[in-house]
Amino acid sequence: MTAIQLKQKNPELDVLMLEKYKAYARNHVLQINPHCFNACQLDGDDTATQLLRQLQSKLQDQHYRIPCNELEEELRAIATAASITIRKGDGEMVMGIAPDHVLIKADSNTTHTCQHVPYDILIGADGAHSKTRKAIIEMKRREANESDNLGNTVMFSDLSQVDEDTEFDGGQHIINHRVRVKYRIQQDTGRMDSSFGNYVRLVYPTTKWLGSIVHEHISQDEDGNHWVTADFFIDQDEYDSLKQGGHDLKNPASLNNQELPATLRRKIETWQAVKHGYCGEVKIPDSEKISPYFIGSFHAEQPCHITTAGKLVFLSGDALTSLAFMRAFNNCLHNSAYAGDQIACLDTCSLEEIVDRIALHARLRYKKELFTAGLKKAAVDFLLWFLNISNKVPWQTNRFTAAEIDQLIDSMNRAIASQGAPDNLAGAAGFSTDDVGLPTAPLIAV
Repeated sequence: MTAIQLKQKNPELDVLMLEKYKAYARNHVLQINPHCFNACQLDGDDTATQLLRQLQSKLQDQHYRIPCNELEEELRAIATAASITIRKGDGEMVMGIAPDHVLIKADSNTTHTCQHVPYDILIGADGAHSKTRKAIIEMKRREANESDNLGNTVMFSDLSQVDEDTEFDGGQHIINHRVRVKYRIQQDTGRMDSSFGNYVRLVYPTTKWLGSIVHEHISQDEDGNHWVTADFFIDQDEYDSLKQGGHDLKNPASLNNQELPATLRRKIETWQAVKHGYCGEVKIPDSEKISPYFIGSFHAEQPCHITTAGKLVFLSGDALTSLAFMRAFNNCLHNSAYAGDQIACLDTCSLEEIVDRIALHARLRYKKELFTAGLKKAAVDFLLWFLNISNKVPWQTNRFTAAEIDQLIDSMNRAIASQGAPDNLAGAAGFSTDDVGLPTAPLIAV
């Protein structure tokens, strides 16, 4: 969005986007704020502006709900129409950032060559584990120490693989702990909450057993395999047990891992057994991928930087601000549109003034969104407390008894034992997450 905004305000700019992947893998549904595109020009007759108006109309017709990959493809089409050059999944890798150029390694089957791509403005939108964010801090450290390698390239391979609290304004705010359970099924039998009747009959008593609301997503990979992904809240001890075993979104646990707490194993088996018994879902044995993660928020300590060569580097998206409860994308659109609008004023304002405005706007939006996230956390905590209490009172009418759960689990296990081992599990599973240490798209050089 920043690139589109820049191009709208300054059509003569040469904008290059480097994207790591050829296709967008994220397909979860986003709830878009209707005011996100207010800073964009919508009154022009060029193709890009017409497509932007069509996107706004499409979002309005869909009540501002759209799958993430679909929205990203729409924005890519608008960027292409605006004559923005996009290198999409061409085997190129950003290796480091210098005060006036980006170092890119171009991979091929036989050679590994490096290319220097000059920039006047560099936008790092390389995700929550951003290397650009770390590079800005390293550049400022070299300047403060008047280091001998002041003008040298900051190589990403030399930067920490761990996100340090010093990268963030006030550190990282952990709001809740969750687990993602992904497993393969024989065929799509639908979500548990597919109807109001199912919600009352199945979802509510199941969430009482789990002590958590569940977000369920059913997908199909490129090989035609069907997958169920269930995300639900877990307690600190369950989260710590998995993390101490070295498990995360990149290294998921299995249902048979010793680090998996018995309480969490019971929750997962309960969920799967209810879906098997009431929805006819048949899971593929030993296909579970169990990953702990936390819902949190943070804001970069150094969102912008003017290099020793007088070039501007600034952050966008999750590299700049991460927010809980599905608010990050909307915040990204707001910040990107504002930044693009401000950068278009370079002829009338100094670079320092623009940097200050972008940083202040992003910080104020983060404080506002962090307050909103706090209110939502209070609502979630109340709901979890209610589920815990309602599962203990003796006068329950809508519930699964322990005997019923045991019977459902036993029935599921017998069905699994009778179907045999799957033919092809290798390479079918896995989360669409960014590789540690490599920037995700886009890095934009203008």
